[in-house]
Amino acid sequence: MRLPLYAGIIAVSFALVLMAASGAQAQYTFLNAPFTGTTAPDWTFINAAGDGPILTAPSIDTAGNGWLRLTSNKQNQNSFVYYNNPIPTAYGLNINFTFVIWTPNDEDADGLAIVLFDNNAIPSAGGWGGSLGYAQHSDFGSVGMNGGFVAFGFDEYGNFSNPIEDREGGPGFRPDSVVLRGPMGADRSQGYAYVTGSNSFGAFSNTARTSRPATNRRYDVNLQMTAARRVTIRMKRNDRTTWTTVVNNYQVAFDFPERVKVGYTASTGATTAYHEIRNLVVQTIDNPECVNDSECPSGDYCVAYICADCRTDADCPTGYVCNGDYTCEEETLIELGSFDAKWQDEGIAVSWVTETEIDNAYFDLYRATSIKKSTKGFNNKKKWLKMGPYVKINDYPIPAEGIAPYGTSYEYLDTDVEYGRRYWYKLQDVDLYGTATQHGPCGPVSAWEDCSYEP
Repeated sequence: MRLPLYAGIIAVSFALVLMAASGAQAQYTFLNAPFTGTTAPDWTFINAAGDGPILTAPSIDTAGNGWLRLTSNKQNQNSFVYYNNPIPTAYGLNINFTFVIWTPNDEDADGLAIVLFDNNAIPSAGGWGGSLGYAQHSDFGSVGMNGGFVAFGFDEYGNFSNPIEDREGGPGFRPDSVVLRGPMGADRSQGYAYVTGSNSFGAFSNTARTSRPATNRRYDVNLQMTAARRVTIRMKRNDRTTWTTVVNNYQVAFDFPERVKVGYTASTGATTAYHEIRNLVVQTIDNPECVNDSECPSGDYCVAYICADCRTDADCPTGYVCNGDYTCEEETLIELGSFDAKWQDEGIAVSWVTETEIDNAYFDLYRATSIKKSTKGFNNKKKWLKMGPYVKINDYPIPAEGIAPYGTSYEYLDTDVEYGRRYWYKLQDVDLYGTATQHGPCGPVSAWEDCSYEP
């Protein structure tokens, strides 16, 4: 399955710079968006408050020389722009872009952020001012970004690090900082906590400028998120070759969504500035197993960049069905109607409905976060799938209540869960003869997303 890619063209010399910045050759390009032209296919522009976001070509700059302008030099603005297509995180992300911040005033504010949010969330930006369009801002009744996973803020004014206006955590007012804030909490008024940050690079904005600064006042960013949840951020002036590491191999504590969408937010408050972006490239760090079916063994399918047995039941032999891990498994005497998990104040409510139960004795529930695991499908071919580890969470068997051939509904409340983490569930039925069959997975589920597995 191939994700649609932005069709922009970037110079070979710039591509070589990106490879040098990453420290390793990125393996696959998900997104290449120069923003220099007059259109941005597959991008959604949301004017949350103010004039932005806009492409400056052709009205301000000539075609081929434009920028993505997130805010103009006006007060109390909040803009949000995002790429419509989901991007997997399993292979790590290597992100590069150029930004410039400038104002004719003697001081500037507030900042911009590149944001990742959950693919399943309805996109909606957060509070303006010091929250940079990502975090909550209680002084103005603004909630944070819906499904926000992480924001990498470039905060010239200094309040994105400041635990005021209901933002959670941070060292306080810190101008010219690169700041990480984490996932949404139980709802959009909670979470977005300070993770780490640095002001070691120095000033990266431009005051008393009546026009956009030249290359010596524009800044390149290389941002890496490995599959092991380590983050590195490097910056340099656009006219130089030496990179400065501002965040070095930082281990984050929260789980990565399986798929994210990428976007930018920016904001101003009482103090203002232009915030502009160019040359966004998003690549993998590790090499995906596949991009299309032709890269898989004969008879396999490329599903979510993994070679798998099947996409649907029709791809499996008679008597087998395609499960949630895209492997073929034997049909069960349990006909599962639905399998869902929803976040509640007390925990995660896991529910399922059976349409038919024949000789069913009981159920067990298994829970996991995602990792890669080697396994084999029905045709004994080795796969790399997101399998677990799954751990049984019910202390005692969950008795079967369906009467053959009819089914019934079940619910189990999992209270051993934490805000900011994501979970996957599998359901296992065990018949009177001890034969066990698993269903699912249902996931991810967290404080900002529910899941539903379709048998």
